[in-house]
Amino acid sequence: MSDYKTLFSILMEKSGLSSQDLEKRLGEKIESLGHLVNEDVALRLVARDMNISLLDGEAKKPCVQIVDLVPNMNNINLELVVEAMSSLKEFVKKDGTPGKLIRASVFDASGKASLVAWDEHTKVAEPLDYGSKIFVHSAYTKSGLRGDMEIHLGNRSRLEVLSAPTPGSLQTKKGTHKGRIWRTSDLVAFNRKDGSKGTLVSFQLKEDTDIIRVLVWNPPLESLSDIKEGAFVEVSNGALKADLNGKPELHVNNVESIRVRHDDIVEIKRDLIRLSDIVPNMNDIDVEGTIEMVFDISTTYNGKSYLKMLIRGGETILPIILWNEKALEFNGKANRGSMIRLESCFTKLGPQGLELGINKWSKVIIK
Repeated sequence: MSDYKTLFSILMEKSGLSSQDLEKRLGEKIESLGHLVNEDVALRLVARDMNISLLDGEAKKPCVQIVDLVPNMNNINLELVVEAMSSLKEFVKKDGTPGKLIRASVFDASGKASLVAWDEHTKVAEPLDYGSKIFVHSAYTKSGLRGDMEIHLGNRSRLEVLSAPTPGSLQTKKGTHKGRIWRTSDLVAFNRKDGSKGTLVSFQLKEDTDIIRVLVWNPPLESLSDIKEGAFVEVSNGALKADLNGKPELHVNNVESIRVRHDDIVEIKRDLIRLSDIVPNMNDIDVEGTIEMVFDISTTYNGKSYLKMLIRGGETILPIILWNEKALEFNGKANRGSMIRLESCFTKLGPQGLELGINKWSKVIIK
């Protein structure tokens, strides 16, 4: 990817503008977008407004659509719209050098996927927001941890901003979401960086046919009884972000932004999946079975507790591992012959074949 100074020089040469005039236009573009974009993005948008290519004559290659993607594709091009962005993550690579990573939930007319930007690509990706239109050059694909499709920007890739959202379009992001509480999760406790304690409650909101996860940070404990499956709810002033898999989440910092109608509650019916019907890469499913075997609780090399069980449904037996708090909670409670229900779990292919998986939003119920 060309750096800012190089692109500035290309645009100045092709437009015939002086350095001062071009800088003025960039400032006006940034101001018109409510200072939501940086200079690099503004430069590309000004070039697009002037119908000037910054690619030194390189033509765009034909696009593919998300629906046509399979793992291990290379050198592909896509035109996409951003649905949600994660926060920038900085880390240390195996070779000791610093690295950066940012994820986005993106879509086109055919479907949705996750976009993963690494290192220098994060400079262009980080200012993107809901509604940004982008063109991805020479990307590659791989399967995510849960089998979902990921589009990665590598060394030969380029991320081009076609259009940025106007300040008015962000009202959609911060508007009111209405629908049914489709699924609730247990309260999650966590430690902040300063050592203080925090809590997080989550539920799934179903708007028509779409389901989005709502995260409520540090809610008063007395308010949790209001969040009931099947209740009609309105959520306002939430911030739309992407989770680790690039899927959108609605974050709420004030419980008063959530209005639950206690006079409008319906029964939520979700199908149970039989263990014999399970295949890899299923998400957000509910299953029941009989505990066939419980292994001793153990600890990984980095201190994580885990409890492994085998669950039987008819002639099918599948493993499940409970981690950390759930492992400690159900150690001694999960016994052979007990009925167990897993809500909002997923499936994957592990080292020894097909297995069930749970995350922090999953529920485990021993009957």
